[in-house]
Amino acid sequence: MLKAGSLYYAIMICVLVGICCSALLVLSHYSNLFGLKLETQTELLYTNKSAINYYLTTIEQLDAKEKNIDLFENGIVSNGNVKPWGFYNVLTVTSIFRKDTVQQQVLVGKTRIEKPALYLTDNDKPVQMVGKAKIIGDAHIPKKGIKRGYITNQSFSSFTFLEGNKLRSQNKLPVLKAKFHIPEQQGDSVFIDALEPNKIVYESFKNGAKHIYVTSNKLENRTLVGNIVLRAKDSIYIKKNCELQNILVMAPIVVFEKGFTGVVQVKASRKIILEERARLEYPSSLLVDGESLEEATIYLNKKSKVLG
Repeated sequence: MLKAGSLYYAIMICVLVGICCSALLVLSHYSNLFGLKLETQTELLYTNKSAINYYLTTIEQLDAKEKNIDLFENGIVSNGNVKPWGFYNVLTVTSIFRKDTVQQQVLVGKTRIEKPALYLTDNDKPVQMVGKAKIIGDAHIPKKGIKRGYITNQSFSSFTFLEGNKLRSQNKLPVLKAKFHIPEQQGDSVFIDALEPNKIVYESFKNGAKHIYVTSNKLENRTLVGNIVLRAKDSIYIKKNCELQNILVMAPIVVFEKGFTGVVQVKASRKIILEERARLEYPSSLLVDGESLEEATIYLNKKSKVLG
């Protein structure tokens, strides 16, 4: 015959075992739910990445209107649309499954069949090569060709001045077919001085472009990323401590300090200057488009690069 105290302990042990078993079942259930959610999110990410590759192959058929597709017939619907941004296009792809959404924007360029490395108008003068200068790629040059030049007693020191096909140029530059698209301003003007220094200013491409105006001639200690148009009424000197990613810059004269690195598209009316070792990463672009083409200049100093 069991005592009352023993029965009490037996009941308590059964309750504790039941609680532990219930806890294990709950943990197992939520673990399965978490694994399923993680698997769904992973599949959503991969589907969105595949949708980007799909829309890149049909980029010419896209426009500002969204185009929907169930790429793998797995219930994940992806939609894509494209809008112009400078010389490039911005492709926005969104994949949706129930309440989960993944969105990504990418800048898209175009593959050109003709890729001349250099086009020099024919002013009835030869191209003079000095020092270690070299043209890599097909070049459109004047009828009188390329000759050895001299600057401060330094002559052309390389035997190969052109690595590519030599083509005949005309007395005028070819017409620029691509258009530099600048989004319209939406909302009030924003002045750079009103923004907190040393703080990242990011604007998504799914929203309207943010136009930021520079009141002084110098831009320093600024981080600007995304759907931003930086404007100045006069010249603007961009210091190397600025971080600029995928933005547009518009001013009469734009100068990048020695050692600057970033991704920008620039439209100037008079002049663009890259000081020594300034580097514009892909996809960047430079355009001088003003009334006086005689003053239009793009000057690349020693070891500066423009990739775009």
